[in-house]
Formats: sequence, C-alpha cells, structure tokens
Amino acid sequence: MLSLFKTLVVLLSGSVLNQAVANQITLVDQLHQAYNQVVYFEADFTQEKHIKYLSKPLVSKGKIKFAKEQGMIWEITEPVWVKTKIQNNQIFKTTSYQTNKQVNDVQMKAVAQILTELLSSQLDRVESQFNVSALQMDETNGIWQVKLLPKAVMIKKALHELLITGQVSNEFDQQGISRIKVIDNNGNQTDIAFESVHIKTGTLTQEVLDAFQ
Repeated sequence: MLSLFKTLVVLLSGSVLNQAVANQITLVDQLHQAYNQVVYFEADFTQEKHIKYLSKPLVSKGKIKFAKEQGMIWEITEPVWVKTKIQNNQIFKTTSYQTNKQVNDVQMKAVAQILTELLSSQLDRVESQFNVSALQMDETNGIWQVKLLPKAVMIKKALHELLITGQVSNEFDQQGISRIKVIDNNGNQTDIAFESVHIKTGTLTQEVLDAFQ
C-alpha cells in the first residue's frame, strides 16, 4: 500500500485514487516532475480570523503571489492595504507608513513555508515537519481534506494544526489547494479560501519579477 503521504501527493495533483499501486508510485514521480515546472502561482484570497471572545470574524481580502525563485507575497487589499513579502525565510511588511520592515510572524512563516514546499515540489520537507494525521476524500464532488500536525518545535509554538482542503479536477488551474485553516494553540482559527487561481509554467514576465523587488 502507498503511504498516507504519497496518497496526499496524488490528491494534491488531482489524480485518480483507484489505480494500481505500481501505477500510483510511477504517477507520483511524474507529478513530482510536473510540480517542478510550476514557476508562478497567483490567486485571490478571502481570509477570516475567528478569535475567541469576538462575536464576528475579522475579514480581509487580497491576492497571493508565489514565484519559485523569488518568494511569496500576501497582499491584503481590504479593509486596509498591507503587503507581506516572504523571501529567504524572512518576512517583510509594507504599509502606507512603512516599507519592507522586517517582522517576526511565526504563523505566517509556517503557512508560507508549507505552501512554498508544496508548490515547489519539496514534498519531503513537508513530511519532515508535519505529521499527516487524517485524510478524507469526497469522491462524488472531488473534494479532499488533509490534517497536518506540526513536528518542529517552533511551528508547534505558532499553531496546533493545519487543515488543507483541495479539489480534484481535469482543469489545471482548478485542481490542488483551495482552502487552508490554521488553528493555533489558543483555539483561534484563520480560514483562507483561494479562488481565481492562475498558474504559469513558462518564463516570468518583467512585471511579475518587479513585484518581488
């Protein structure tokens, strides 16, 4: 039987689960190579922070950009503009009052790290830092969900668990991760939903490169 993590790899790539084990292992290798070709990922997101003792969630909207050799950008456009850039394991925030101020946000770093590793096909790193504790699949609707529990001490301090939801689809831009839920050690939850996903496998435009400067 395939390991639970290899099954996750198959799900993340939108492949079929009922193939022969030998074919699945071969497919995992092929999908590994396919992810290596993804150089750019962009999507709109809606984020809801559910904090204890607050009657309503804190809602923000924006865009996420990931370039394999450049890093990741979380740009909040509503309700207040904030751009967070993650490069070389460092976090820089830009607001209306400050530019590229280095900050320490362990939770943001953990979420950015797992997304980077999945999109960069560094799946061995995900497995080294997280335990896959549960995996569910709705074959009728093509929806999957996996629960990840942190192994690393620093990540454990920032969050209790991650729930990643995705979709199986024949459409390249519609498969993969669609939602992330972060639960911290105080029971607070952050829900991030992605839509309008755009994936690029060719050479990046100068406009995209400039965004990471």
